[in-house]
Amino acid sequence: MREKALALLLAALVFGGAAGSSVWAEEEAAPLPAEREEELVQPEAVQSEAVQPDQEAETDLTDENFNGNQAAETEAAETEEGVVSAEEPSRLTEQAEIKEPEKQKYISFDIEFTGGAERAVIGDTLWTEITFRNYGDDFTATGRWLLNGNPVPGFTNEQFTVYNGKTSAFPKYISEDFWDWGEINIGFEVLVNGESFYRTQRTVAIWNIPFSQEEIDSVLAKVTPVRVEAWLNQTANLYSDVSCTNKIGTVKSGTKVICINSKTGFSNQISLPDGRRGWVRVETLNVSSKNYTQSPDLSNWDKNIFVNAKGYSSTTEYLIWINLGHQRVNVFKGSKGNWSIEGAFPCASGRNVTPTITGVFQYYEKQAKWPYPNYYVAPVMIFSGNYAMHSVLLSNNGGIYDGTLGRPASNGCVRLAKHHIDWMAENIPLGTTVVVY
Repeated sequence: MREKALALLLAALVFGGAAGSSVWAEEEAAPLPAEREEELVQPEAVQSEAVQPDQEAETDLTDENFNGNQAAETEAAETEEGVVSAEEPSRLTEQAEIKEPEKQKYISFDIEFTGGAERAVIGDTLWTEITFRNYGDDFTATGRWLLNGNPVPGFTNEQFTVYNGKTSAFPKYISEDFWDWGEINIGFEVLVNGESFYRTQRTVAIWNIPFSQEEIDSVLAKVTPVRVEAWLNQTANLYSDVSCTNKIGTVKSGTKVICINSKTGFSNQISLPDGRRGWVRVETLNVSSKNYTQSPDLSNWDKNIFVNAKGYSSTTEYLIWINLGHQRVNVFKGSKGNWSIEGAFPCASGRNVTPTITGVFQYYEKQAKWPYPNYYVAPVMIFSGNYAMHSVLLSNNGGIYDGTLGRPASNGCVRLAKHHIDWMAENIPLGTTVVVY
């Protein structure tokens, strides 16, 4: 009885039985054969062979177990076209029912914005389109459009099939609710198995000034950079630095180039016809004396269109655009996408041999005056190194020493009438963006 009780206890532990289960229901049954009792008192053997009630046995298809069990089988299993005989052991039946796993998809793709604009006007419908460049297998996922990072209601497709050339479009009406936004982010997201797999977005500037695309294109065609022509008067070394110490090549005598920057009296930066850029010593270069100033000036409407279309921003409520082609300093007030011109002042930028630096800068320092032996300039608004906006040349004895305006005349700085630069220095704060173009 002690051995029987031990056997029943082990069976209960192995089969997971409890009071009232089938294991305990056999407590008064006849004693088990000796072989079975032996099997039950071997815990390791029991644990390896036992199966939970009402649960299918796990299939063990390793070569070692399969070959070992095959010798113990008394009847051969006959199979034909996937049908297994009733006498075949259960593990063979399960083997016949095993299905091939589904082939795993190889997912690799990019998304390009192939339609839509980078700016939108209040009252218009902004259409944005994307195209998939698929490098892997076609697959089905969840695709959804995003506005400022959030899913757009009604624009989620849970059966979105991705293949090469697949497109999707999203229309968005730009209502007056967007008036103060300045910009929005339009994006698209692909989710695989419920998890974000790929996300892309573009920023769209919101305008509350109704410029048409035709007007924008027309203005951008009018505003072009000044390209001062020059040519090499001798074969010269080309350097990568303004100090002309790191040689990167040579330029043949007579080569026509564009002069794009200068270090007064020492070197000039040039752009070559083959696309190379570099510095040459000033004595090796003949620069055209042609006056490239365009006239008449752009309209205020065109100026508003230009700075808003270019998407310029500023850390202050002011923006300055120095238009070298028309020799004007234009001052705007507002914010990105909503600039409106406040004033336009005639100026004198750098001469062809000493051109004013071009680019986008920030007004970062104000000084009362710069004195020279015979004249001075005041006040001074510095925006890049020694490049600044300041007054015309004022005589040390009173009056104006050189009041040239409306054409290039300086060594690189931008001169303005005294009352204009006074107003700017008084009203425009440090940190204002300065565009020289």
